[in-house]
Amino acid sequence: MTSFVAINLFTVTPDKQHKLVEVMGQTITDDVASEGHPGVRNAFLYRSLDGSRVANITVWASKDDFDTAHSLPSFPKALSRLAGIADSADANTYELTFELIKPPPHEGVARHR
Repeated sequence: MTSFVAINLFTVTPDKQHKLVEVMGQTITDDVASEGHPGVRNAFLYRSLDGSRVANITVWASKDDFDTAHSLPSFPKALSRLAGIADSADANTYELTFELIKPPPHEGVARHR
């Protein structure tokens, strides 16, 4: 099954980056996890080290699941929580085309360097 991914990149002033991460994390917890959107597989938040950006990556089972979740009444409410924190947002959707998954190294195996 092909995953469907939403990537949202937010620009923010460094003094508001922590607040944006906090609000987005709570929003994901409240609106995605607790409401049980069945199509959500994973959600990730990344913050840039310079304080200027926050990336929200959400992996969905399908585009239909994504569309259904974004048509719920809670979606505009969730977006309104971000108002005044982020300077701008760039949202787009993607289909996974390549993935590399490395297995973890085996414990107790000697390695020469």
